[in-house]
Amino acid sequence: MTDWNRHFSAIKQKGDRKVQTWTHPRSGLSADIFLRGTSFVALFLEEMFEAPDVAMLRKKLSDKAEHWIEMKWYPMLQVEIQAETHRYRGDLPKEGVEFGYKRFFLSQSPTGEIFSVDWDVDPEHRKAQMESWGGGYRNYESYARKIKLAGLPLNAPLKKSDDEWLMDYSEELWQGFRQINKGIHDLRRRLREIVGTKQGLQQLLKARDGSQLLLKQ
Repeated sequence: MTDWNRHFSAIKQKGDRKVQTWTHPRSGLSADIFLRGTSFVALFLEEMFEAPDVAMLRKKLSDKAEHWIEMKWYPMLQVEIQAETHRYRGDLPKEGVEFGYKRFFLSQSPTGEIFSVDWDVDPEHRKAQMESWGGGYRNYESYARKIKLAGLPLNAPLKKSDDEWLMDYSEELWQGFRQINKGIHDLRRRLREIVGTKQGLQQLLKARDGSQLLLKQ
């Protein structure tokens, strides 16, 4: 459900009956609880909550408030490696690789919901900028389910597919991936030098190992 739909459905509807105003004792945050049909609903911290009874709904609201107060953010790295697989009729046979990586923060609520925020967001603003991690056009639901089971930090790379992994961030890993990315760029440049010059082709003919020639500066 999109944020807009959540807000729309959270507006008091005809037939809703207010049951109580719930207040979280530690934060002072509050929410009105309504009976809607056979379910109890409340809008709290820009999120719609629903439960079959008031006690369960209050527990969900409390978990959300506690998480909001004491949110712990874990730095993460996401890495994607895709080989060249699509080729149309008439295309030249070719090999290639696409390498992507990014860093960001994840947090897990007491009920298991996963939230994300961009790496460069100021720590003071993370609560305001965070988004639920597990939906949208990138479709991270499978990742979110696995993280709920594995917990944070991950302590080992978490595989989403044959081409994509999630792992705990470290500055050493980040710099290592930056060097890999630079290496791919350098290989592409070196290959153009070999193919595009007479001297490069002569070196290729003389070399016993083309892959080693490609690595030479």
